[in-house]
Amino acid sequence: MTHRRLGFNCLLLTGLLLQFTPVFADGPLDNIPAKVRPVPPLPTTPVSDADRKELESGIKKLQDEITALQTQYKSKPEWQYIADVMIYLNAVRYPLVYNEQIDIKSARKALLDGLQRASALKQGN
Repeated sequence: MTHRRLGFNCLLLTGLLLQFTPVFADGPLDNIPAKVRPVPPLPTTPVSDADRKELESGIKKLQDEITALQTQYKSKPEWQYIADVMIYLNAVRYPLVYNEQIDIKSARKALLDGLQRASALKQGN
């Protein structure tokens, strides 16, 4: 038997063994909602309504700036730099949407930095 044929047979045998390997779970405990841990973990401190409204307002303003930039730089090389602005938007938007932990002070700064980058990009910098 050649080395090539031997390698193929070993690969085939390994594949067959893996296919018929039993998979074990936790059993009946998997079906009890109270026993299943949340993914992602629940937030430790909920965002107040006033802070949420302020951040959502900032998100809307930054999203409008991004939309304007996408219109301005459509089919131009500067298009790639819009992602540098969007990262600030998503850093604030995702924790609010998915109820994750968020530091309000850092979120405000992220929105401000995003607006400054959008302004600089709008001016061609």
